Amino acid sequence: MSEAVETPERYHIPFEHIELITKDNVTLKSFLFIQKRRLEDATDIRTTATTDTEFAARRPTVIVFHGNAESYADGVVFARVLYLRLRCNVALASYRGYGDCTGVPSEHGIQIDSQTILDYVCNHDILGPTPKILYGLSLGGAVAIDLASRNPETIHGVAIENTFLSLPKMLPVLMPALKSFKWLVKDKWRSEVNITKIPSTTPMLFLSGAKDEIVPPAHMQQLYDIAISDFPDADDPKAAVRVGSRRKFARFENGRHNDTWTQPEYRKALREFIDTVVVAFREK
Repeated sequence: MSEAVETPERYHIPFEHIELITKDNVTLKSFLFIQKRRLEDATDIRTTATTDTEFAARRPTVIVFHGNAESYADGVVFARVLYLRLRCNVALASYRGYGDCTGVPSEHGIQIDSQTILDYVCNHDILGPTPKILYGLSLGGAVAIDLASRNPETIHGVAIENTFLSLPKMLPVLMPALKSFKWLVKDKWRSEVNITKIPSTTPMLFLSGAKDEIVPPAHMQQLYDIAISDFPDADDPKAAVRVGSRRKFARFENGRHNDTWTQPEYRKALREFIDTVVVAFREK
């Protein structure tokens, strides 16, 4: 299943092509984009930082988890928006058996893969101290929710886009095209359960395309409803107020499964969410 991937070179933005080895000896690849004070065609950010390293260490880091029919290289255009427009550090995560990574995909294996990229970011000299945001599209949203539920003290924000409640609840929808998803059938990815394990202090953003032709938009609405009503300290009135202010649902009327991020107002919603994460991080 391993294959060559396109690099970000044609977009003329600085990047690193890194290689990670998981604890079960699978080789993963990732594109890493670390911020610089001055970038061509980038949004200006007021800063007192005097070096690129200092500037990057003050910006949030977004770890991007891709969908099922993609590889990490397919996230480069989206990463460019995060990097140049929102001025985030970006790590494009990969899964075993996708793109040019070794191994065979499975739920347990991808859980190891997601933990591997998170550990890498946490131990990175520049990125380690930054606020860490997980972003996931479709399957990637399930990966992000699962990872956040297992790392409550490490993750500072979670944004999911067109993600399902669980794979068993997606089967009736996927049956006509099940061939492309056959490895997923034995896995569960129960986001509706895992999301309840994410602390109420963690900001979350739910980005939903109303014309999603793969994942029914009702799945996203239900995930949001669970996230604002069922969380570890739901009996605490103060926690309920906090959750209401930090968990947002954004619906894009013309958004389809893979192009919601191109819709008007999408970037504004994402920017406001990232600002919320940074403020909450600094208040700790």
